[in-house]
Amino acid sequence: MTESDGGQITQAINQLWKSRTGLLTSLDVAHLVGYALLILAVFDVIALLIPPDFGNPGWQFNLFGQLIERIPVPIIGLALVFVGGQDKRPSWELPLLSLTSWLTLIIGIMYFLMIPWASLNTLRLYRQANNQINAQIEQGKAQIEEVRSSLGQVNTDEDMARLLSQVVNQTVTPEDLTEPISSVKETLQTSLAEGEATLQTQAAEARSQGRLELFKNAIKWNLGALVSGAILVLMWKSTDWARTKA
Repeated sequence: MTESDGGQITQAINQLWKSRTGLLTSLDVAHLVGYALLILAVFDVIALLIPPDFGNPGWQFNLFGQLIERIPVPIIGLALVFVGGQDKRPSWELPLLSLTSWLTLIIGIMYFLMIPWASLNTLRLYRQANNQINAQIEQGKAQIEEVRSSLGQVNTDEDMARLLSQVVNQTVTPEDLTEPISSVKETLQTSLAEGEATLQTQAAEARSQGRLELFKNAIKWNLGALVSGAILVLMWKSTDWARTKA
């Protein structure tokens, strides 16, 4: 080996050493950012839980969705914390890494368990929405039947004016009537029938739109929980070095 070859080898070794030193310095920054993201994620979850309303399926369903929507931040934070393995880790950090690895598994399992919980809440919300729509339909029908029953008792212009005042929610006088009572009755009967049909149509549309939105979010969030849980469990599996004492 010539002196020139030896110098080139030494230069290459020095370059590799500088590159490794720079990489380790970058890892310090990555670890710091990772821990910061995890702390911010914890603050975010605490904010979601305040005020708690676990008896409300709507609140539970929304909480599930928010936890799914926010999972990318802690996943990125965990990846940054674990990057680089045990290289350049202070002794105090090793137990913290072991605890973080186990927490990754626990959270991953929790995301799997949230899937049946969210599915149950989806069904509860679906039934609740249907009951609310049915109640609104019954209320609307009762109002229509009340007007229809009152219409059958109308015999004078004063009676008709009084009934129309209740229907349109503003004062109507007998002088405002420009048609005979029989014609007004026929027009009002037609309007009541149309209102009843409109009520049914609007209820059907509300059911369809509500069902679509509910199940669309449920499917998206359930798949998100499945993917997130799988990523977290795989991350736990790949960080066995953090749980093994040197």
